[in-house]
Amino acid sequence: MILSTSLLFPSLLLNTLALQTLVADYDRDLRPNFHNGVTDEVDFGLHIYQIGPLSEGDMSMTADIYLRAYWQDERLIPLAKELYNRSNNPNASYVNLKGAYADAIWRPNIYFVDSMEEKTPSEVSQSEITLVTTSGSVVSSKRVVLKTRCALDLTKFPLDKQKCPICFSSYEYMDSEQLIKWKGGAMEMDNGLNSTATFDIDKRLIQDTIVSKWGDNVYYTKLCVTVVFTRKYNIYIVTMFLPSISLTVLSFLNFWIDKCSVPARASLSVTTILSQITLNTGLANTYPSGADIRLADIYLIVNFFFTFSVLVEFAVVSYKQHPPPNNTAAAVTPDTAADAVKWRGARGRRAAGFWRRHNADVISRFVYPPLFLAWNVGYFAFSFHYTGRFTHWA
Repeated sequence: MILSTSLLFPSLLLNTLALQTLVADYDRDLRPNFHNGVTDEVDFGLHIYQIGPLSEGDMSMTADIYLRAYWQDERLIPLAKELYNRSNNPNASYVNLKGAYADAIWRPNIYFVDSMEEKTPSEVSQSEITLVTTSGSVVSSKRVVLKTRCALDLTKFPLDKQKCPICFSSYEYMDSEQLIKWKGGAMEMDNGLNSTATFDIDKRLIQDTIVSKWGDNVYYTKLCVTVVFTRKYNIYIVTMFLPSISLTVLSFLNFWIDKCSVPARASLSVTTILSQITLNTGLANTYPSGADIRLADIYLIVNFFFTFSVLVEFAVVSYKQHPPPNNTAAAVTPDTAADAVKWRGARGRRAAGFWRRHNADVISRFVYPPLFLAWNVGYFAFSFHYTGRFTHWA
């Protein structure tokens, strides 16, 4: 059946014979320079096509990438020349290996470090392309959707910057057999890839080469490219900072309300405290999960204590304004009614004079607002410096 089909289609017969020749003289399990005892050098390039949103739940990043490998395999020169001579495009400088040809050649053994899931995009019919020149140079480009672990540091939330590496290494050959390294200028990001829903993406990729020692003179190289994400914080100004500041400033109005208006002051203090609790609880349900204390938590807690301290100040003022009766006063009260009137009048004048000289509300008016302003200036100055946002703007 194969013979008759080959007679009807001569090109199929030639391709079959060429493949059989390759299989007979070629061992895909041996690296190109195995018999020569020379180290095979494989250069890698990486193109990031798309990046999915970071997942704070499982600490992962999803990326759609093209991984390109460049190496020399002189065993493919006869096949490449034969296929090149039969091609209909004499101006081409390479031969595109497909199907059985691509499956029959040696490839670098590479695995993605910290990979959680790898899959081929469903809309792509061919995820890997292999090109061979007549001089034996091989270029392999593979597209893969990779879900990899990313250790997110949420302590600086919502002004955080995250660094997520994409690393790969050889799982079969040590550096003395196969040396992998970055190809100069072959690492890039798609031009339209600037941001995700919650992060801005730095276009400057950070490449790194890590050499690990696993024994006596046994070294393995790991290549990494790090993507830097800067969180968009504008939405948190509207949903967190401004509401919390507004509620805290609103609680300061207590200092301008007459101390005798107990219902008004009590209702305003309790309302602002409950509003702060509702705001903090609602925001906690929408923020990234984590056990660490974040910058946002510190800010909300301090603002809540500002609001709560206003209620404490009102309680102190109310207590001083209407002190409870003193049972021990009966032992020192005057004997006559006239002396009692004079004694109470003098006592009241002394108390009134003290509060005129030391009015807690007046003092609070000049202490709380400047202190709250200094807290906000210090917090944001420290946060932007601590998270490197000033450097990012520069």
